[in-house]
Amino acid sequence: MTRIALAVVLVVAACSSSSAPTALSSPSATVTPSPAALEGDLPVWVELNNPPASTEFAGGFVHFPGGLFRRDPHADMLRDTSVPNVVRTKTPDQPYLYAGEGSPVQSVQVTYDRAVGRWLPVNQTQVAADGLQYAYIDYESGSATPQRVHIVNIRSASDEVVYRAPGTPVLALLGLVDQNIYLADCQPSEVSGNCWGPLWRVDATTGSMTLVSDHRGSWVINGRSAWVVTCWPAEDPVPCFGSYDKPEQNQLLRLDLVSGNQEAWDRGSIVVGEYSGDNIHMLGFDIDGKPVVSVNFASQHDLTAPYGAGGESVVFRLTAPEHSERLFSVPINISWAGFYAATADRVGIWLQASYVPPGNQTSVLYLYSKASGGREMSPDFWAVLAGPFG
Repeated sequence: MTRIALAVVLVVAACSSSSAPTALSSPSATVTPSPAALEGDLPVWVELNNPPASTEFAGGFVHFPGGLFRRDPHADMLRDTSVPNVVRTKTPDQPYLYAGEGSPVQSVQVTYDRAVGRWLPVNQTQVAADGLQYAYIDYESGSATPQRVHIVNIRSASDEVVYRAPGTPVLALLGLVDQNIYLADCQPSEVSGNCWGPLWRVDATTGSMTLVSDHRGSWVINGRSAWVVTCWPAEDPVPCFGSYDKPEQNQLLRLDLVSGNQEAWDRGSIVVGEYSGDNIHMLGFDIDGKPVVSVNFASQHDLTAPYGAGGESVVFRLTAPEHSERLFSVPINISWAGFYAATADRVGIWLQASYVPPGNQTSVLYLYSKASGGREMSPDFWAVLAGPFG
């Protein structure tokens, strides 16, 4: 998925102790109350712009009620050069946990792992479902096989290189399931963040790599299923990615990673009224593993209006092949950049969306629940979801 790098200036709230985490807020912060007010903390990873040109990254928690972000120093990852020709990131706390410093296709993020009660130096997709292992890729400069694929036991901090690959194609790590590490190829023209496949599997116990699927598209791993957004009809000779003038990504396929069976879950069937939307945007999954997607629709009243004028961005849950359930929508204006991620926990589905209003780029956290619908929760700063609410 393309990483949307939005910058925001946060106001630092005063703390009573210099050792306490820094609290960040905004004078204009508003939080939509829920019928049953939330009480707890949402882990997030934020990017701060500190004028004139410096950038700071911070992990911490948005506390509810109130929506105040509190920075956690245990999420302040460190740069590590202890291994010759390898630059890594490591946790500030021992036992140290490591990750690649980043690559042309994957930025460094953090995850709060509630299973072990600590911050990890990787994003959520790299962490096993039980929270006890994660995988990462680092790069050993000067080596014929510089890409090193690791698997880490979080409790013991054991860190093993299970596969090495040449420098090209660049590999993007998509997930870790049952000692299987899933990777996608990234071609030179795709290093801005989207890696379209094929999809590969590395067996961490044997170190062998096998091709899972030669489909090209936006791959996401969830449990023992792989999902890919691509174009349909498949016989279209022009790939539906890499340029705005290509066919739309309008097909969602599910691949069973155990049996290898494949089925189409949507082929451009999502419509509002009589109008079909544009590309299917794969956001994430609900608590039952059903895909959550968004589709942008042009204005039904004036299809000749400039893009983004009078339309809506609609969030759907796909309940079965060719069956979708509309969850909620937000109006589109010229500053709307779209929904770009979703994650589910015990309180509902958290969604990230972004706006690019004149002179001020920002994003919004939404929370969807069946009882309350979609609610805007924290509109005053940019944040990446870094774990479940608790």
